[in-house]
Amino acid sequence: MKNKSKKLPPDNLFHTRAGDTPPVLWGGAEKFWLGDAQLQECIEAFYTAARRENCVESSWLEFFHSRRETCATLSSVEDDVRNALLLVAATRARIDLDEIDLDKNMDMESKNAQCDPLVDFLRKVEIPFTIFYNTPSPTGREAFMLEDARRELSNALSRHFDDNGVPSSAAERWFRMWAASLTRLKFMEQASCATLFGDDETLRFEKIVRALLYFTRGDGESIFAHPQEEGKTWSAELFIAALQMDSNREDKALGVSILPGLKSQKAASLKKILPQCALDSAAEDLAILRSNWQNSPLVALRCRNRKMDIEIEGGRASILSGAWDAVISWNGEKLSPENEWAQVCRHGDDECEFVEWEQPWSQNFVLQRSALLSHKGCFALLADAVLGPKGVGKGSLLYRASCPIGDGIRFAPQERSFELLALDANDRRKARLLPIGLPEWKSQAGEDEYFEIYRGWLEYGLHSRRASIFAPIFVDLKADRLRAPLTWRRLAVGENLKKVSSRKAVAFRVMISDEQWLFYRSLGPIVPRSVLGAHLYAEYVAARFLEIGQTVPILIVDSREGE
Repeated sequence: MKNKSKKLPPDNLFHTRAGDTPPVLWGGAEKFWLGDAQLQECIEAFYTAARRENCVESSWLEFFHSRRETCATLSSVEDDVRNALLLVAATRARIDLDEIDLDKNMDMESKNAQCDPLVDFLRKVEIPFTIFYNTPSPTGREAFMLEDARRELSNALSRHFDDNGVPSSAAERWFRMWAASLTRLKFMEQASCATLFGDDETLRFEKIVRALLYFTRGDGESIFAHPQEEGKTWSAELFIAALQMDSNREDKALGVSILPGLKSQKAASLKKILPQCALDSAAEDLAILRSNWQNSPLVALRCRNRKMDIEIEGGRASILSGAWDAVISWNGEKLSPENEWAQVCRHGDDECEFVEWEQPWSQNFVLQRSALLSHKGCFALLADAVLGPKGVGKGSLLYRASCPIGDGIRFAPQERSFELLALDANDRRKARLLPIGLPEWKSQAGEDEYFEIYRGWLEYGLHSRRASIFAPIFVDLKADRLRAPLTWRRLAVGENLKKVSSRKAVAFRVMISDEQWLFYRSLGPIVPRSVLGAHLYAEYVAARFLEIGQTVPILIVDSREGE
């Protein structure tokens, strides 16, 4: 093990013209730091002193001491994270260890029952390794700290990130802060010639950097984030630094191809080496669907604690973002989910990306939720299928779904139809949402049926006299098609020369300009049926019409096996 006797201060290891933000502040939401502005100023003072290799002003040292004395009385997770980052900043500024009183600090934070995994990681990995880095001639104590840091690093990466670098539920909230901490560690490891990351940990770090890119929207914000609530988290410096420490050529090419403000003129020539667009994590019940890396629509879904979050992006704007909730009642009694979501189908090819989850509900009902992203059609179809128990008779089935609209988006309703047009802050058209499970015209809708925006949420309501409902939403994401005339209709489904009840199967036709699509969903046993002369023998069909009237399949889901 080697350790250079003269090393640059940690805050002088990285420089970029993209900005001069203290690395300790990378990845934190604006409001996260505004909640404790004086602490942020203290970190910036430590950073400035470290960069200039000056002593920290006494006033900030006094603030630091008083903060450490009171940290044991602060109980929120946010306070814990901020205090841990303050200590990281202090160690990077080479404040004397006696001044920091490291052992006392760690003891106080370890007593907090709400200790966040990021706080634990900063205490057990980054702070000890920073102390090791800053020690000119490491003794036995620093050597033990290095060994402990190696072990804790390995444990943390395997515990909180899957094989694709996707963060666990416990790590996702601070994902960019995790990436920032790992990047700071990589820079110090490289400068000190000490080995902190083994081969497995290095590979996992590079997977985390790639996941960081997959989790980034076109505007630089993270998917499933809420900038209107927490403030923005985009930091060009974090991504530049992380990619500098990432040896994977595909990741570097991806960074200069998609990140705002970092795009290279050579990006077009790098298309051939870009990684696949979609990302899946069975361990974290996550699916991110894309058609390509250049201005492609995005559909992301994540299941957690019997809930599901969704993100729809079009035209580099977040159309829908947040919890996709459903409320279902049967004969006046509210139903409830009885278990977690389980993925039952995943498909991807040149035509589309498709994912479907299933969740059991009370009274033997089942909710199946799917998302289809058409590559050539540039649209998404989001759908809930509520399936009642076999043999149940007629009744009253009420379905209510809701989802928050994206930051900076407003919806313009139409006077007569249920169509909703998504506009950004500059009134540019970004998407159109069509509730094709409802009639096109509001005047034809039944009681308790609606599709509207209410207090920043998209609300969708359907009512059936049968024990099943199919609730699809067609999302048009093609920019040059958003002014074209459109219409949609429910189609008759035939079986043995007879019309099939909507209890068993439904079908819809969507027409925008000269483009048309067919969607079919079986809600009962899979048997041969026909729609517009097309013979269908499947659970789910999406197809596009050719000019001659024939259909070309986009997706066919056949679940007859095992019936």
